[in-house]
Parts: sequence; structure tokens; C-alpha cells
Amino acid sequence: MPHTLDNSSVERLARLAGVQDFDEWKRQCEDQPRRIRELIDGSIAVAWSNCLPTWLALGRVRDLSRAVRIPKYWPSFGNNLGLAFADLHREDFGFLIAVLRETPVDSHEFLCALDLLDFIVSDSRSSDANIVTRLAAVDCPLPPVIRLETDDDGRYAGVTTVGQYLKRRYVIENADGVAEPCGER
Repeated sequence: MPHTLDNSSVERLARLAGVQDFDEWKRQCEDQPRRIRELIDGSIAVAWSNCLPTWLALGRVRDLSRAVRIPKYWPSFGNNLGLAFADLHREDFGFLIAVLRETPVDSHEFLCALDLLDFIVSDSRSSDANIVTRLAAVDCPLPPVIRLETDDDGRYAGVTTVGQYLKRRYVIENADGVAEPCGER
């Protein structure tokens, strides 16, 4: 059963700024590579089931909102887990698209799947134009958290679907920094 976002959660999740306490960050880093490997090994479905409780505790995978600028960023265990998940399972992104299609747009699961797809397209070492082309076709609407994060960022003007958003993220992260308007190309 999906975990629905309420209005206060949307606001909070759109303003995340990583781990705020250095000692907590150090605690989360303890034995991190081994813990991450244990959670992400196996099929993408098994890894998703293993990792989801960690992400639900935060509310999403990404722990630094696009709308927040901070002088020092300490990534959470959940964020690092998401990066490793996306790197290992990038070829199986169809599973994440299925999560988007099967869960409500205002659920934590939808947001987690989108964050993972965002990690895939934003990693210049592993992103691939064929993956981006397939992801650009995803016509699910943007979740409320992402809409709130990108409202004041002109680079996302006119973006209304997950596919448009992911294509724009790819252009922003991997191209010359000038995003093409939606519908072009």
C-alpha cells in the first residue's frame, strides 16, 4: 500500500538539506559500503524492497532539494544508498517506470522512484542517450514535491511530466547548461 504525502510533508521534502549534524553524518557513514552492498545486491525488485524502508524514513531518496543552497552538505546514508542503487540497477530502469505507473503521484514510492531515475540521468558517467530517450516518453505527471522544488527555476518552465523533467535534467546536468524548451527536438 502506497504511503501518501500530506501537504506538510510536501513542504518539508521540498526543503531538505542533507544531514545537519556532523556526528550523525559520521554515524551514518560507519560501515556504509558493506551496508549498501547488502541492501542493493540481487534483483532490482529485491533491492527496492530492501532499500524502501530507509528511503521512507526520510520521505524520499534525494536529501538535498533542488530549491536549497547550503554552504556545507553532508549526504545521508539514504541518499548514498540511492546513488549506489541507481548505478547498479540503471539498466533495469523499467522497474522504476512501473513503480511510477502503479503508484499515486502523491506517494512517497512515486517520489523515490523518480529520484532514482533522476540519479540515473544526472550521472554523466552512466547516463546514456538511449535511456534518456526512453525515459522522456514517460507521461506521468510531476509529483507535488518536484513541482514545488522547480517552481522558481526558469530552466523547468513548461515541464509538466516526468519524461519532460528527466530529459531537462539530462540536458542541465550533461550538456552546456542551456536547456531546450519543451517540445523541441
